[in-house]
Amino acid sequence: MTQPVTLSIIIVSYNTRDLTRKCLELVERFGPQRPYEVIVVDNASKDGSPEMLKSEFPRVRLICLEKNLGFAGGNNAGIRIASGRFVLLLNSDAFIAEGVIDSTLAFMEQN
Repeated sequence: MTQPVTLSIIIVSYNTRDLTRKCLELVERFGPQRPYEVIVVDNASKDGSPEMLKSEFPRVRLICLEKNLGFAGGNNAGIRIASGRFVLLLNSDAFIAEGVIDSTLAFMEQN
């Protein structure tokens, strides 16, 4: 039996292949110590983002939208399939540092 997911990390991407790659590399490196999932919503990118995600990050749950729904629409699509107790809306150009997610989760659970 798998453990329940504590955190769903949702990243919306629109023609940000290289930024999204760096963001995901840091999530893999500094992600939480608890069970988590990563959902990337691609807003109809034309820069090869979906192909990169499929080949380099097979663990990521990828949603490919047929048209650009914008930041809010993309996040809503990700939230609909998220299974985590908490949801983190992470911009593709945001780069997390070591311990940040774990300390944030601990704070949220205590408060």
